[in-house]
Amino acid sequence: MNVSQMIKELEKMGFKVNARRRTDGGWIITKINEMSFTGASGNQYARQILGVQLSQARIEQTAFNVTKYIKGTKKAKDKIDEEMEKELKKVQRLWRKKKVGARITKKKLRWHIKEGGKKEAWEYLKKMSRYGQGYAYEENVIYLAKYIEDVAQGCPSEYKDKVLQVASFVRSNIETFKESWIHDIYSYWYEVISSNYYETNIERAINSTYNTMK
Repeated sequence: MNVSQMIKELEKMGFKVNARRRTDGGWIITKINEMSFTGASGNQYARQILGVQLSQARIEQTAFNVTKYIKGTKKAKDKIDEEMEKELKKVQRLWRKKKVGARITKKKLRWHIKEGGKKEAWEYLKKMSRYGQGYAYEENVIYLAKYIEDVAQGCPSEYKDKVLQVASFVRSNIETFKESWIHDIYSYWYEVISSNYYETNIERAINSTYNTMK
């Protein structure tokens, strides 16, 4: 499913979507309801909502390619210090063990140093390490919590607070949230929307979310 198709599906579900054309002819989602996005994060959030999941590795590579090739970023030549290189090798071992279908390279790390400095590069390594250990990217957990909060707005009044508590619970577990939980939890809440907030489905989504996160 391409981005144009995702936009149409979201609009069918009742979401208000703003998007702009990229220089390569594709679409970038800039806003869904009251949530604004930068870069490719809106497209990523839409995929999470619709269950059209890319792997974390693919998402990372896509973000790298968008900036490098569409914006014309020059090749980075920033030096990687010894401590950072040790961490890079550690993360690379984790990814090989997990058998992720992508690679973390010095080239990508230098790109992060050039784009955002060493602080951003260390954050990048932290994110990749978390994924190698089976944990979700923190921003993806935040997107999931926001999605559940959006669902809460359409729920009957007697369920709204309960659903918001689920969103709060998701946020409170951001450090230990497993990547493998994300798709299933989205599917529970998508079922709530597609059933027009049928109460049995709301209760099932609440219980299933807690049970998945045990």
